[in-house]
Amino acid sequence: MFLNRFARFYGIPVIDVGLAMQRRDDQSFDLFARVSTLVVGHACLLCGGFIDPRRAREETLRRTDPNAYQKLKEEAYVLGEGDPSPAVVTFTTEAASMAVNEWLTGITGFAGPSGMLPTRIRRFHARDERVLGLPPKPDCPCCENPSTLGRGDVTPFIDMVS
Repeated sequence: MFLNRFARFYGIPVIDVGLAMQRRDDQSFDLFARVSTLVVGHACLLCGGFIDPRRAREETLRRTDPNAYQKLKEEAYVLGEGDPSPAVVTFTTEAASMAVNEWLTGITGFAGPSGMLPTRIRRFHARDERVLGLPPKPDCPCCENPSTLGRGDVTPFIDMVS
């Protein structure tokens, strides 16, 4: 959520990388890498469905008020707590390389006038790659709010109240 707003308020391109492993059955997993570019005209992470506002709130609460977070966890109000998050070095390295390639495209223009891709998803288990050209949602408070583009320094910082 922070990166979305930071990129928008300061007009600084941000490249976000994610890696997810999902259990298919007892012996196999699906493994995905995602690279999203947060630039004007591309959907933000919220519009793309790559972040969950509820989970972001819970993660913030875990950092800022561990007691309140623990209480929610005990009451079973915390999503996904305890899920394994394994890291596999070769796949994280490849995801990082995908991000670097998008950055190189952005600064050199070697991929032509289309520039950086909005979102690339590599499915390691299926050995393929997909490009998502999701449009920003018309009511998005981040990427479709004209008053936030290039706004820079404001109080509170990037209009976020803690």
